[in-house]
Amino acid sequence: METGTVRSVERALAIVELLGEHQALGLEELHYLTQLPKATVSRMLLTLQEQGWVYRGLSDRRYRLRARRLFGDTQQRFKRQVVESAAPWLLELSERTGLVVDLSCFDGERLEVMESAIPSVLRKLYPNNCQIVGQYASLFHSAMGKACLTQLPADEVQRLAGRNHVAADEHYRACEQTQHQGFGQRTEGYWEYPVGGLAGARQWPPGGEHGAALAHASGAGGAGVEFAYGQP
Repeated sequence: METGTVRSVERALAIVELLGEHQALGLEELHYLTQLPKATVSRMLLTLQEQGWVYRGLSDRRYRLRARRLFGDTQQRFKRQVVESAAPWLLELSERTGLVVDLSCFDGERLEVMESAIPSVLRKLYPNNCQIVGQYASLFHSAMGKACLTQLPADEVQRLAGRNHVAADEHYRACEQTQHQGFGQRTEGYWEYPVGGLAGARQWPPGGEHGAALAHASGAGGAGVEFAYGQP
């Protein structure tokens, strides 16, 4: 019994070490690298998840060490903490609405897609959805980008417009439309993944300096919801 317990600890530590070395790994990869039965690896990962050591990505289904187990880059840890904290809400919202839900982080310069939840009924329709994680949404054309712009000072919006080579009248119209409607609406043809319809985003909380932008997309090609978090 004692020997079995030690072996279990050794196996769990081997998985933790591999995740620390490779950043993110899937079940098949961990099965191959550890040379352990897949069922054993799966049970170990479930235990590590329950004990707060491992987070499983919603979009790519790969395993990562949780933010509190990481050291080094504080900005990267902050982003991981946001993802891990928001994940249950993303899943619930995705299943309740039947829509794809994306989480993005605005760092003051760019809007990065950090996580994406797909409802079970749509998973087969979005086999490559994990590829949008790590991509950057257009601040002036995506729904969540426009929602974020309404929370920034005018001079900051102008600076970002210059950086993104956006004409003054174009970014003025984008902000004016968003403020008038109360939510951001994607410019047709400009979002990073194919959605055959319109998208909308709302800053949450309303008027908050930092918060989440909630977006809704619908059309023949699918539907989606986007979140954007400002970084304090």
